[in-house]
Amino acid sequence: MPTEMNEIIQTKLKFNNISRFPNVIGAIDCTHVPIKAPKVEENIYVNRKQYHSLNIQVVSNPDNVIMDFCARYPGSTHDAFIWANSRLHDRFEAGEFGISYLLGDSGYPLQHNLLTPFTNPENPPEELYNISHARTRVVIEKTFGVLKSRFRCLHRSGGSLQYEPDKCAKISVACMLLHNYCIEQRIPLEEIIDDDFIMNENVEGGAHENGHTQRREVVRNFFS
Repeated sequence: MPTEMNEIIQTKLKFNNISRFPNVIGAIDCTHVPIKAPKVEENIYVNRKQYHSLNIQVVSNPDNVIMDFCARYPGSTHDAFIWANSRLHDRFEAGEFGISYLLGDSGYPLQHNLLTPFTNPENPPEELYNISHARTRVVIEKTFGVLKSRFRCLHRSGGSLQYEPDKCAKISVACMLLHNYCIEQRIPLEEIIDDDFIMNENVEGGAHENGHTQRREVVRNFFS
């Protein structure tokens, strides 16, 4: 994640140029990496599409660079749980990034530093907020597509990683680091595959009140 003020400002400007959403420092989501059935605690690795996987949290910038990741949870783990127990969550709570937002889908709780879409927008400003949110957050889906196109071992079309979960996690981390190197070196990629999308459950009921307040302020100041 960017920590220097100049880096933070440049990242926010790039996100703002997508669809005018303010103060965004990253787009967050989780992706499933298929693995063989482990010998120990096999059931916790079965995700909602009924295959064995790791559920890996990733934060991307507008250039599809992976700025942060968490690759230690089994496929049955909910995205919101991974976020709440990640070091990045603690860094945001400590105010390390100032007034900065991550954009997440409805699988995440609405918080003052993690903004989610309105489930049922009630007026034009809320609809505009949702449109801008979706157009801005889509960078994380493209990042997953580029990552898994370069490294088909992370995608179901490549089968599944034939190792124990700890080694699969290390392979996934290595692929993400190599992905960033390829982006930095502008190595071309002809074909981009779709990620295996798993619809997240809406958890807005567990949203923090300061999250609702922050989202209302964004709507009032930038979309009204």
